[in-house]
Amino acid sequence: MAQQAALTGLKMVAPSDKIIQYSNDSFGVAARKIQTKLKPGIYMIGFDYHVGFLYIDSAGLHFIHSNYMDPVAVVKEDALLSPAFNNTKNVYLAKITNTDFLIKWMKKEEFTVPK
Repeated sequence: MAQQAALTGLKMVAPSDKIIQYSNDSFGVAARKIQTKLKPGIYMIGFDYHVGFLYIDSAGLHFIHSNYMDPVAVVKEDALLSPAFNNTKNVYLAKITNTDFLIKWMKKEEFTVPK
């Protein structure tokens, strides 16, 4: 899954009609839209050239990813302030705490690459 394009990976965990797209017209635009529109939960998030997870709770948007910027490490950072989160044009996400995904995961069913 990690070797797939972001949108392909998202289609492996959620139906296409459950994948949400935002555009980053300038730094932080998509993060601010997400903050006002989405409910708490864990989301898989994909960008033009990067993937990660977004954890939304009452404290805000937490972007969890393998950072390719300084520091080069796995990090949890504020999505509103993250250069990696905001260094993209397209933002795709799907809630992975959805029933279809969780049932498949609990049954240890294979996640296939969509064609």
